[in-house]
Amino acid sequence: MIKVTFKSDILGEFSETFRFALEGSSEMLTLTFKGHVVAPTFKFSAEIIDFEKVSYKFPIRREVTLTNTSEVDINYVIRVPGDGRSLQSEFNITNDRGKLEKGRQAKIEIEFIPCF
Repeated sequence: MIKVTFKSDILGEFSETFRFALEGSSEMLTLTFKGHVVAPTFKFSAEIIDFEKVSYKFPIRREVTLTNTSEVDINYVIRVPGDGRSLQSEFNITNDRGKLEKGRQAKIEIEFIPCF
């Protein structure tokens, strides 16, 4: 059995041919792997999450839906850049990482607690 693992950071079509020699045979065997590497695509149900007016240290929650619009499964991680620079994070995200199969959706809940 031959086990092959493929990982690529280059988009586009690929084709790789491997040649094998079997002991006792003068003939070479060839095996070609080919395919097309595509970039993941996705969308959120909202372009802006508006928390409106929020009282200091009072949590408020909003929900968005992440949809995998790709032809392939994707892994995702959601974070707020810069959050957590102080002693306490202002954002808590539920379902902030996971795997989405093609065409599937994930509900993401964002909790905002202003603490500055």
